[in-house]
Amino acid sequence: METVCRVILAESRLKFEEQVLIPQVGRADFVLDNGTVIEADGFGFHSSYESFENDRRRDRVLQLMGQRVLRFTWKDVMERPMLVAREAAAAAGQEVPRHLESRLREIWSPTGLRMNAPVAV
Repeated sequence: METVCRVILAESRLKFEEQVLIPQVGRADFVLDNGTVIEADGFGFHSSYESFENDRRRDRVLQLMGQRVLRFTWKDVMERPMLVAREAAAAAGQEVPRHLESRLREIWSPTGLRMNAPVAV
C-alpha cells in the first residue's frame, strides 16, 4: 500500500521523503517538504489495540512538535487516490496538477496500480 501511496504523491508532484526517522515517534511513512507527516495505514498492521494506542501517541507527539499528520486507510489509497492526492496537496499548500485525474486513470485498475504503467518516482 505504501508503494501505491508513493506513486500518488509522486504523480501529484509533491516533494517528500520516505521512511523518515523522527525522534520520540519512530519512522513516518512519508514527510512532505513542509513537515506534514503522511501515514498509510493498512488494517493488517494497525488493527490491534496496541497499534491503535501507539498511532494515537505518535499523532500527539507529532502535533506537539508542530507537525500536521494525515492518515490514509487502505480504502483511501486503493479506491480513492484523488482524495489522497487532493488532501496531501492541500496540506502542502499546493493544488493537484490538472492532468492528475486522467493520469491516475491511465495507471490505475480496480485492484490498484497497473504494474506495466510508467510512473513518476
